[in-house]
Amino acid sequence: FNDTYAIEDYKRELAAHPQLFPKTVLKYLKDKKMGIISPKGDVLLEAEYDDIDIQFRDFWKIKRDGKVSLLFVDKTQLPFFDEIGYLDGDYFDVKQHGKWYLFSRSHNKIMTKNGYDGFDYCGGCGHRQSYLYAQKDGKWGVIDWNEHILIPFEYEHHHMGMRSDNWISSF
Repeated sequence: FNDTYAIEDYKRELAAHPQLFPKTVLKYLKDKKMGIISPKGDVLLEAEYDDIDIQFRDFWKIKRDGKVSLLFVDKTQLPFFDEIGYLDGDYFDVKQHGKWYLFSRSHNKIMTKNGYDGFDYCGGCGHRQSYLYAQKDGKWGVIDWNEHILIPFEYEHHHMGMRSDNWISSF
């Protein structure tokens, strides 16, 4: 905090990568709540949260009252859910009432009508996929972002062999 080198690193990060959160920020506590400050002491996020996960630069995962949300560099924030996972930047898998749903950031709403046991997605693939694995009643299938069933829920699945379009090899 208030270190000349840390402040300069912070300024360089902001200039070089304005689309990302800087790594050189600090968590602070106030009245048992957590916030984020810059190395200069500027409040970047008010102390309103139970925890803030700053490991990812595209978003910060914020927790409050047992619920989880994501905050983005442009100051947009997703609603709070029981759990949340990052899929492709527009779609997120969100858990509420014991089931998983697809939430769209651009539509700002849950897009699936059905609740699922879980999802699996190749987030590390070279390009955005048009499908994802979905688990229903203990079996896996494949759906697209509009919840059309591409492969019926009849298979066992392990997260392996999911690179590029070779998704069928993981069944």
